[in-house]
Amino acid sequence: MTIKEAADYCRHHERTVWAALRQYERSAGKRGLKGAQRAPNATWRVHEADADRWMRGEPPARGQFRRAS
Repeated sequence: MTIKEAADYCRHHERTVWAALRQYERSAGKRGLKGAQRAPNATWRVHEADADRWMRGEPPARGQFRRAS
């Protein structure tokens, strides 16, 4: 999902989703919303399962990189 789609899905503002993505980057993957870019300056994508974990207040999933939808 794109940032806008993730915000609609989570029923949060886009800025909140951006803040959660930044929190994930700053905390070295311990908190926040996990997202991915395919290339520098590309569109950020969020996987639906990661958005679900973030909404439930669970830590981000760890493991192999998977392609965001």
